[in-house]
Amino acid sequence: MSLQRKTELRSDPEKWKATQRRGAERYAERVRERGGRRPLERRTELAKVGKRTLAEHERDGTRPGRRTLRETTKGLVASREQREKIRGLVSIVSAQGPCHPAHLWPQGKGGCAHPDCVVPLTPFEHFLFDDGKLDVLPALIERGCWVELGHMVLVHQVDPQAMIHRLTGERYEPESQVRVRAALLAVELAKGSAA
Repeated sequence: MSLQRKTELRSDPEKWKATQRRGAERYAERVRERGGRRPLERRTELAKVGKRTLAEHERDGTRPGRRTLRETTKGLVASREQREKIRGLVSIVSAQGPCHPAHLWPQGKGGCAHPDCVVPLTPFEHFLFDDGKLDVLPALIERGCWVELGHMVLVHQVDPQAMIHRLTGERYEPESQVRVRAALLAVELAKGSAA
């Protein structure tokens, strides 16, 4: 129905009621055609819950089939305190919002629910950071996020190499090791060209 038609009908209450009645009659007709079943009504029974599961739920005081967000995501969600810390802040990288609480040290590796464990990043930046494709170290230093960096080292006991890898996405390799690998590769290439 066009907007103009709706406007005309609403200006005349009798026509509007007649249209509403016709819609209700069409709906009732469709219900009769389906054998009394309404369009969004269940056709089959729900799966039975086992006696053991029911007993566990009764013991725990919970309801079957009801799981929290923390249960469905294996606990890898930001805590209420972390979300409160980030609310209203802009990203430390792009100064844009809205932001997600991004864990500097991932929960899967022992990150915690403390507010100092997170910094604000936009959803896209958060995805890139978790994928190791976003260097947040310069932004952390520029914004003075020393408490968050200290939390990473003191609470989670992250070694400096792992910290650099997580925050920059790059693996640190001393220059002497790079030279040794380059020399070995040169020797290997020389052997290959001589043969």
